[in-house]
Amino acid sequence: MHMNRWFVVLACLLIPLVQARSAFADKAAELFTEGSKAAEERNWGTCRAKLLEAWATREHWRIAANLGACELNLGMYRDAAEHISRGLRVLPADVGADTRAELTALLGEASTKIVTLTIKTDPPDAEVLLDGRSLGRGPFEHPIPIEARTYAIEIRAAGREPFKGTIEGRAGQREAVDRRLDPLQAPAPPAVQTPAPVAPPPPTVPIGRVAPDAQGPSIVPVAIGCATAAVALGVSVGLSIAAGDMADDARVAAQRLGPSACGARRSPAACEALEDARRASDSLTSGAVASFLAGGALMLGTIGFAVLDRRHAGGGPAVRAAPTAGMSGGGVTVAGSW
Repeated sequence: MHMNRWFVVLACLLIPLVQARSAFADKAAELFTEGSKAAEERNWGTCRAKLLEAWATREHWRIAANLGACELNLGMYRDAAEHISRGLRVLPADVGADTRAELTALLGEASTKIVTLTIKTDPPDAEVLLDGRSLGRGPFEHPIPIEARTYAIEIRAAGREPFKGTIEGRAGQREAVDRRLDPLQAPAPPAVQTPAPVAPPPPTVPIGRVAPDAQGPSIVPVAIGCATAAVALGVSVGLSIAAGDMADDARVAAQRLGPSACGARRSPAACEALEDARRASDSLTSGAVASFLAGGALMLGTIGFAVLDRRHAGGGPAVRAAPTAGMSGGGVTVAGSW
């Protein structure tokens, strides 16, 4: 029933080939004529293909109207509504009321199978997407035909919070979207961080005063003093042994001469040798004692020097001690400054 009616409407909108050539460019007129012949033969697929090509060449209301009629016969209701509404918008003012009424009836028939969507946004140039496919940017001045089903809608614009929602599209209904996008919220200022408490510095440990030229206790004088004291003590031991040997030899010689031999002058040479041995023994004993005293003095002086020099390295008075030794004795020379 509906197919026959749409075919009758389509036949009323067809024009002769000569008039078509006067209204369109040659290519568009040729395609329009081929599409019209396909419609007369009810070959709706060829009709749509030819008229789509003609519409791409020139957007004329007659092409749009006949293309929509072909799409109605093919059950392509959304495409039919889109093309017929486009034809109505470019319909010249001198077209008769009957033709306008026929096109309006075709659009109403297609609208019963689809959803007519009107969109209003703030800001007006917001972008609208259905199921991720962009419908473009507003403002949307005319209703948009969509298939009758559920859609995910997204509206977005620069500097605004995006909106996301759904549309429950039912056939024959009109859906209106009127949405204001809120401005983007300014980012929160960074939190003020309270500085961590600073631990007080550790107490200052006083450092002992050090003389500018202090380089610590000197080990060279200490080593020399100890070595010299050791040599002196060794010499004392050696002299003591030699003196003991001389004394033993003198005693043996005296025993051989007898107690009165030297008094009677019976052996002057032997007595003179005996006297020399005794004098040598005494000299060695004196030297041993002197070396021992010198070594002891050197050892004590070295110890004292080390103690005083350590005090000077720590900031005390500057003291210098030098051990001295000789055959007849020993000591320590001390010099200092305060």
